[in-house]
Amino acid sequence: MDSSETEDWTVQQEGLTPKAGDNHAASILVIDDEEHICQLVTRVLEQMRHKVESFSDPIKALSKLETTSFDLVLLDIRMPGMSGLEFYSQMISKRPELAGKVIFMTGDMTVSDLEAQMQQTDLMHISKPFHPAILEQFLNKALKQQAG
Repeated sequence: MDSSETEDWTVQQEGLTPKAGDNHAASILVIDDEEHICQLVTRVLEQMRHKVESFSDPIKALSKLETTSFDLVLLDIRMPGMSGLEFYSQMISKRPELAGKVIFMTGDMTVSDLEAQMQQTDLMHISKPFHPAILEQFLNKALKQQAG
């Protein structure tokens, strides 16, 4: 995400306000190796009144999962050292209840193998950069699936 996209995102997120009757605040874990992405996503989610913890280091995020429960995980697919899919595999071995509670984030969905793997596992994914309203739609869908 270049700086102009970052500026656009910051300006666009100003209009986000929680609506009466919305889902309760969720506890959300954000993992992305790019610190500025973590900060932006965290700020947007907090404006939606969610409780957020973010990590740019997947190893630290896995450690956090040993002591803390989350309703939802937003996870970058392409990270150095450990891919999002590797993280996902380790995460569900520690916390199997999180298996269906992940939204993958990626700026690289042109790779057909990755697309096929995402569809085979029936995991939700959102392409970066995304508008906060799109993120909100994904969150609402994921949280409704859990409740239903």
